[in-house]
Amino acid sequence: MHSRLLRALAAGTLCASTITWVSAAAADAPSKNDQGYMTKAAGGGIYEVEVSKMAVAKAQQADVRAYAEMLVMDHTAANEDQATRLSQGSNAA
Repeated sequence: MHSRLLRALAAGTLCASTITWVSAAAADAPSKNDQGYMTKAAGGGIYEVEVSKMAVAKAQQADVRAYAEMLVMDHTAANEDQATRLSQGSNAA
């Protein structure tokens, strides 16, 4: 009798844990709007880096080149940070 009770309790605990885990995973999943925003933000970040690289290559004035180099560094770091956050499952932007 006790073994049946223990098995039932164990099964109930396992089911409750699974439901809680699935519910938490669903709650953490980004919405379609969030996914769309993240896709657009990533594309914009890549575009900004590439355009800034072109400015570095074509700039004739040192201050313009320096500004473009800063944009490349800053936006590359931001893109890498966002990629890291997404790969870790964080929705934080």
